[in-house]
Amino acid sequence: MNMKLIVLLVGITFALAACSSQVSEPSVGDVTESGEAAAVVEIKQEPYETVEILSQDGLVITADYYFHDSSSDYMLLMHQAGSSRGEFRESALRFLELGYNVLTIDLRSGESFEDVVNQTAALAVEQGIANQRTDAYQDAVAALKYIDETFAHERIFVLGSSYSCGLALQLGVDYPGLVDGILTFSASESVMISNQMIADNIEGLSIPVFFTSGKFEADAYNYMRKQVKSDINVAFLPEGNGVHGASSLLSSNENYLEYWEAVEAFLEEVKTGKIED
Repeated sequence: MNMKLIVLLVGITFALAACSSQVSEPSVGDVTESGEAAAVVEIKQEPYETVEILSQDGLVITADYYFHDSSSDYMLLMHQAGSSRGEFRESALRFLELGYNVLTIDLRSGESFEDVVNQTAALAVEQGIANQRTDAYQDAVAALKYIDETFAHERIFVLGSSYSCGLALQLGVDYPGLVDGILTFSASESVMISNQMIADNIEGLSIPVFFTSGKFEADAYNYMRKQVKSDINVAFLPEGNGVHGASSLLSSNENYLEYWEAVEAFLEEVKTGKIED
C-alpha cells in the first residue's frame, strides 16, 4: 500500500470520528429526524417500601411501609375479606400527609384489591398453612410487634376493615400497652377469635375506639360498642349511605370527606385527651 493511500484512509477515519462526536442522544423534548418526539423515560418512585414480617407460625407476611419521620405516630392498617394491602394505597397517602408512619399488611385471609395481589394469602395456600380469618390474628400480632420492636414510637393506632375489625379489637384486649387507639370500619359481632365471639371478648376494653360503617349496617356494632369502657368511644355515620369497610375512605365514595373529618377528629381527641361532646 503506497503512502498516498495510507494518508487518504487516515484522513477519512478522522473525518468520520469528528462527525460521530457531534451526534448525541435526543434529550427530553427533542425531536428526532423522523419528526417524532424523543421518548420520555420516567422511573416512578413509590411512596412505600415493601417489607416482610415473620408471623407467629413462620408464615412470611408481605407489608408496605410508608415513612413520614422518626418522631411520627404509627398507623397499622388491616384489610377486609377477599382483599389485600392494596385496599389502602390511597388512604395510606392521606395518613402520611396527616403526619403518620403507616404499615399496611397482607393478612393470610384475602385475595386482592384492584391490581395488588395478597402475597401472604398466596404463600399460605402454596405452603398449606391455615388461612381462615381467625388464623390471621397471629399476622396482626406479628405486625403490631414488628412496629413496636423495630421503630421508636409514641403511639400506635390500629385500623380494621370489616372482619379485621375483630382482629384490631382483640389486639386492644391482648396488648393494651401497645395499642393507643382503634378505628373500626364495619365491625361485625360475628367475628370469632379463639372460638369466642369478639363482642364477648372485648368487655371492659378501655382503649379509645372509633366505630363507623355504612348507614345500612349501623346496628352491627352497637353491642360491641357497649362493651367498650373508654372515655373516648366514638360512633359516626355519614349523611349519605356510605359504603362497607375502609373503602369508605376512598375518594370513589361520595361521602369519603365526611369519614375523614370524623377520623381526624377522633385521632385529635386521642392525642390531646380533649373529649368532644
